[in-house]
Amino acid sequence: MRVVLYTCLARASPQEGGAEWAECERIALAAGCQVIGHIHDRSPDRSDLGRLLNTAPRSKGIDELVVTSIDRLSLDPARLQQITKQLKQAGVRIITPHSSLDYSYQRIRDALLAPWDPSED
Repeated sequence: MRVVLYTCLARASPQEGGAEWAECERIALAAGCQVIGHIHDRSPDRSDLGRLLNTAPRSKGIDELVVTSIDRLSLDPARLQQITKQLKQAGVRIITPHSSLDYSYQRIRDALLAPWDPSED
């Protein structure tokens, strides 16, 4: 599998950024993946991630995106849902150290954000 490492630490020191990058690399190597790139966003708007999403990850040969935590993609639940949906549609899997926990957390957040229809109760 070909992966891109993604880090986002807007206010991080060089040591913190390096530690997060190293953790992403460790995750990828432990999963037996080939690292083909690294994206590091320094701004909270995650502009580099946006550029990756807009260039069709599959066309670039990306199978997976490695992050240290799902919230690195966005702290806004609606935006996180949009990003993960876009990656899924492109056939890109997200890998984190605790993928099942992160996805459970995301599903709970998605359910809380979903419109509520009282007639369904």
